[in-house]
Amino acid sequence: MANLRLVFLACFVQFAYCAITVDDYNSETRDEILAVRNRCVSLSGVAENLISEIKNGSFRKETAIKEYVACFWLRSGMIDRNFELNQAKFDQYVTSVVDDRVADMYKHCHKMSKSLGKKVTLVDKIWVMIQCDYFISSEKFVMF
Repeated sequence: MANLRLVFLACFVQFAYCAITVDDYNSETRDEILAVRNRCVSLSGVAENLISEIKNGSFRKETAIKEYVACFWLRSGMIDRNFELNQAKFDQYVTSVVDDRVADMYKHCHKMSKSLGKKVTLVDKIWVMIQCDYFISSEKFVMF
């Protein structure tokens, strides 16, 4: 039992050191992230625990968290209302803090979600995309 606890602790410590946080960015980008985050929390009414749960891989299908995530991607400028990726903003928020393989997988998730078609709402496409992002690279998941 003690060995199991040590393994869990080692995994937790490793995860904590790998997670992307606002501290991984330069001050200008960090300020942008926090401003967008605060605005989207206010607009969506999402509870902080739901944001924390996503960072740990728990994706509840609650409207507030889905709207928060969509708000963040849209207001940050990474994605527009036509679900087009803004490469410059994507590079600023994602490519600057993950390796090329992970950035390419994020782009793959975007393409896969885009292929869902026009009957799927923008909010739902973004929701599917970020779940894909998490499952391809949970240790380098970009979520604030």
